[in-house]
Amino acid sequence: MRIEKDLLKLRAHHLLCIPQYQGNGYSEAFCSQMEAVIKALKAHEGRLVLLDEPDILCRHCPNLMRDSAQNLERGSCRCEKEAEIIRKDRTLLEGLHIEAGMPCEAEELKKKAGIFMSQELFCRACGDCEWLRRGFCNYRLWKENFYDIF
Repeated sequence: MRIEKDLLKLRAHHLLCIPQYQGNGYSEAFCSQMEAVIKALKAHEGRLVLLDEPDILCRHCPNLMRDSAQNLERGSCRCEKEAEIIRKDRTLLEGLHIEAGMPCEAEELKKKAGIFMSQELFCRACGDCEWLRRGFCNYRLWKENFYDIF
């Protein structure tokens, strides 16, 4: 996986998913991509850009509609759940007081998460997530792992 030297772009709600990832996923390709992103994050010392639009993890999501992977390369895609996902992204961005698309140092992100992240914000952002309903994630698990990755 190629990442710009000092800039890593991630969809905002992936801040909640990544620390709780347990090797389960939609497909082998999705799992491989998630593992590559986690490895890159652990080694990354530069800035992050949080988005309310598709990122590199979205490329292998089964909710992408046919032919959307090519559109993702051009900055747009069609996802079956896009409105729901944008709501999650924006809820988290607003709750963390971060503007979409603005570079943020990893240390600043950790600081904001420490100040603003709460179980209430976690539930507002991801309360309707299938992974939460299936028991793969929760606020306690997120809190235990977030600072080890970011």
